[in-house]
Amino acid sequence: MRTRQLLLIVAASVVATLCAHSSAQAGDDDAKLLLGKWRVTSAKWNGGDIIGKIGFLEEKYLRKTTFTFDKEQVVVSVEGLDVEQKAKYRLGPKKSPKQIDFEAVSEGKDLKLKVFRRIKTDEDAKEDTAGEGIYTLDSDKLTLCWRVQHHKKGQPLRPAKFESVFYHLQILVVLEREKKAAD
Repeated sequence: MRTRQLLLIVAASVVATLCAHSSAQAGDDDAKLLLGKWRVTSAKWNGGDIIGKIGFLEEKYLRKTTFTFDKEQVVVSVEGLDVEQKAKYRLGPKKSPKQIDFEAVSEGKDLKLKVFRRIKTDEDAKEDTAGEGIYTLDSDKLTLCWRVQHHKKGQPLRPAKFESVFYHLQILVVLEREKKAAD
């Protein structure tokens, strides 16, 4: 009887260890796949295009905007402009949808839209709260959707859907991985 209990405990421990390793590996896989330079193919903010009348970016710069991920930080830059915004990021790849959080490190002075900074007029926002988002990563396509401010008091900061709706203050960006030049 005691031997069976001991075997069950050992078997449960092995299964738990394998499950934890598998989950950690899934998270590591996303972290590795995210590394590198990604070019913006489309972007929306607060229900509209990030370019044009309500936008913050001239159309000619949309395809020149890149997100570059290293192990701890993402840098958003626009080729041809002295613009660079940086944020630390954290992944939650085991959540559904997968989660990504941003904490602003530095902001570019030439862009009107501070993509990682919370607007301080939000009544229920804490100063140190990071932007909360969701992501999908499919080979060479990355979709990010995040919010840096609540649009209604008491509403969760993290978006539930990949969309940009007026008054929801959500940023929705679709990126494609930049191909490395052949030597």
